[in-house]
Amino acid sequence: MAQDDVYSDHYLVVSASSSVDVQPSSGVEVVINSIAWDNAGAGNFTLLGNDGSSQTTALSMGVPGGRTANTSALDERDFNLVKILITNTNFIRLVNGVAAEKHICYDGFQTK
Repeated sequence: MAQDDVYSDHYLVVSASSSVDVQPSSGVEVVINSIAWDNAGAGNFTLLGNDGSSQTTALSMGVPGGRTANTSALDERDFNLVKILITNTNFIRLVNGVAAEKHICYDGFQTK
């Protein structure tokens, strides 16, 4: 990959109550621009910041359209515009908090 190349996965299966890491290869920096998921199974996706040994809950993605239940910035329906810089050592983990398989897609671009 090279600078300004698209960095995306448009069909990521996340099993019930499991997670997926969005983590570029070593030496690569990426800006994630959007995250989207399907409506299968009511419930939350949680976005965690991760440095490989520690993680912290950064933002919660509420039930699609559920802004009254969750005031998070990543809460508007099932498509979220974001600006998140990730590297191989500082990446994001998307956690499916429901008992149903969900499908996620994300896109961004490589900055380094």
